[in-house]
Amino acid sequence: MKTFRFGLILSVMLVLTAVPAPARALTPPAPFSGIAPNQPPPMAPGVVLVGFKTDAPLPASGPSTQALNAQVSAAFTALGVQAMEPLFHLPPGSAPAPEGEVSLDRIFRLTLPAEADILGAVEVLGAQPDIAFAEPDYLAHTILTPNDPQYAQQWALPKIGAPAAWDTTTGSSNVVIAVIDAGIDASHPDLSGQLWTNPGEIAGNGLDDDNNGYVDDIHGWNLVDDNANLTDNTGHGTQIAGVIAAATDNGLGVAGVCWDCRLMVVKVTQSGGVANYSDIAAGVAYAAQKGAEVINLSLGGYSDSATLRAAVASAAQSAVVVGGAGNDDLSDAFYPAAYDDVLAVAGTTEADTKVSTSNHGS
Repeated sequence: MKTFRFGLILSVMLVLTAVPAPARALTPPAPFSGIAPNQPPPMAPGVVLVGFKTDAPLPASGPSTQALNAQVSAAFTALGVQAMEPLFHLPPGSAPAPEGEVSLDRIFRLTLPAEADILGAVEVLGAQPDIAFAEPDYLAHTILTPNDPQYAQQWALPKIGAPAAWDTTTGSSNVVIAVIDAGIDASHPDLSGQLWTNPGEIAGNGLDDDNNGYVDDIHGWNLVDDNANLTDNTGHGTQIAGVIAAATDNGLGVAGVCWDCRLMVVKVTQSGGVANYSDIAAGVAYAAQKGAEVINLSLGGYSDSATLRAAVASAAQSAVVVGGAGNDDLSDAFYPAAYDDVLAVAGTTEADTKVSTSNHGS
């Protein structure tokens, strides 16, 4: 029998923090031990994210990097931009961007040579009058799982009043909670019956039936490999999913908070525990577009990002977005938890005191 190991709070906050590493082909990183002073935040090599202003002509996407604006096109050529693609798949009639944010359909991912000076490219592109922002694709990673003797005890459920709430409701299969993390062990007996099923998709036919840009996304999507394989590559996503909605009152395993809610799985974490901010942002947008009422982000980093902020702000118009505050005993802003649209969750003990490693602040 497989078992879950649960943390000290409702949403186990093994958070993501920035570390230097190449994108998408990584070995497990060392535990994060604070922010390195006077060092640029780590970023994916050869990638820049740009957002175009509302009144700016949009460049052609795909292999061609030719822009409708000659000045932007010249900047692309000078920087050696090899390709560009829209970061978000947006269905027709998508809601407009919240006031002050760049519309998601105007955010693109540029591919530059692997050895390109990313910060230099950001400076050049950010100076273009048609571009609202240019930024690196920041990197983040998970920290180690706490080795606490009480870690497997679910004292948090009575602490948050769950048994009393269950007398009123144990949730509904109509409530969809997106777990943006490392995937899920779909064979786990406490989770196999809890997965959300995309009503607009036909399983296994190799078609994008709901025209959302993703083929056979039956239970969610894998942004890392751009496919429907949701296998958990670290164990962290399965752990978080169990805290949220493990099948309960079934004589097996553990009790989830929402017995009857359905889990939408959005995989953004690579096998080394690293996630690109662009994948996290795209995952947030996917979850909101597919109707998740709650979006859980037990991850984040110390680098602010206009791309991630825009995705969160858009999703928050229809969903409750929850984010971990961080596990480094710091008061530094930690994203996405630090955004106004996110419900930030810190770690507390059974005595209602702050866990020693939990981040803190206003």
